[in-house]
Amino acid sequence: MKYKVTGSNTVNGTIKISGSKNASLPIIVAATLTKECVIIENVPLISDVINMIRLLDNIDVITKYEYATRRLIIHAKKIKSIITSDYVKKIRASYYLIGALISRKHQIEMAYPGGCAFTTRPIDIHLSVFEQQGVKIDVGETLKFKVKDLKPTIIDFPRVTVGGTINAILSSVYTKGETILNNVAVEPEVIDVINFIKQMGGDITFISNQSISIKGVKKLHGTTYKIMPDRIEAGSYLLLAMGNPNSKLTLTDVNLLDLQNVTKVIEQMGGEFIAKKNELTLTTPTIVKAINLKTGPYPAFPTDLQPIITTVLLKGNGTSVVEDLIYHERISHLKELKKMNASIYYENKKIIIEPSILKAGIVNASDLRCGFALIVASNMAKGTTTINNAEYITRGYEECLHKLSSINIECNKQI
Repeated sequence: MKYKVTGSNTVNGTIKISGSKNASLPIIVAATLTKECVIIENVPLISDVINMIRLLDNIDVITKYEYATRRLIIHAKKIKSIITSDYVKKIRASYYLIGALISRKHQIEMAYPGGCAFTTRPIDIHLSVFEQQGVKIDVGETLKFKVKDLKPTIIDFPRVTVGGTINAILSSVYTKGETILNNVAVEPEVIDVINFIKQMGGDITFISNQSISIKGVKKLHGTTYKIMPDRIEAGSYLLLAMGNPNSKLTLTDVNLLDLQNVTKVIEQMGGEFIAKKNELTLTTPTIVKAINLKTGPYPAFPTDLQPIITTVLLKGNGTSVVEDLIYHERISHLKELKKMNASIYYENKKIIIEPSILKAGIVNASDLRCGFALIVASNMAKGTTTINNAEYITRGYEECLHKLSSINIECNKQI
């Protein structure tokens, strides 16, 4: 799939933000912890969600996705512990099934998780968690996990990990006794997963800012739950607007608190905001100010927006330096930006960005966020740019072409 973007358009209009991709996927999996029916609302229509639903279908979970209402009904009265579907390799979040099935079935066999390969992202911390809980792991052509009784323990994460934190929670909800998780991720998406499990009857409490207590329960029940707004989608569109001077963009259905780490940085770049309840309007400056920035675990600036903000900073009035402390090798977009005349390079684990006038060209998306960064770059450039491998973008941005069109961005799909 290809996108063709004609650039130099001022952003103007309103976008309704969808449900969070990074909360939806683990919550969909967490719904399989109960044998009762679960209804999840505000589930975004993106390829990662569709692939996860198909993956659940493969292990005999009953699912029904209502496209018109974005409601997903999940009934995991029965569930298989051997996963043969190729959809495992299409989405990295398939690894959440390990924690859920260890918890519910005490065993699982599956292929290695897939997803975007923008850098090396091992699941070594996940495996360490399961081993500390008494799980026997066989790493071969497939991943095999088996345990008789999960044991409560104290788990100290060597580094903050969103996926590792969620998987440890999933594997611990039925464990007899108390499991303590230290140095956990506190991203809003993690909190959303915790709130969902608590609404099903899980016993999870914060005992300090980054420590969680999980007391095992005998049963989780069905519930209805609404997914949080996608703060990464919101940040992506705000930064898209920042790439073009004198733009005005309004976002609705947003959580303002979750976006503070993004809006503060955009204000440093010269953007101005008007905030109302669940609504945010950005007016962009004539000149983007150069900044120095480090990404990090929440509440720091999110790594998922690093490729996008480094692209926008090519409009800066001086040299900007961005250091990604989560995935320092998340730099596949740099090669593509250079094809468009960008003066941007990687040195000592830092991205150095010089003011550049971008030119249209032919570029290749290598992952989800790189793909959206190239949309931003294409709209900053004069002429029409072709983005190959645009299917990556559909993994995380619901109705992307429609939303772009609604704010005056000319972007068309070619198969």
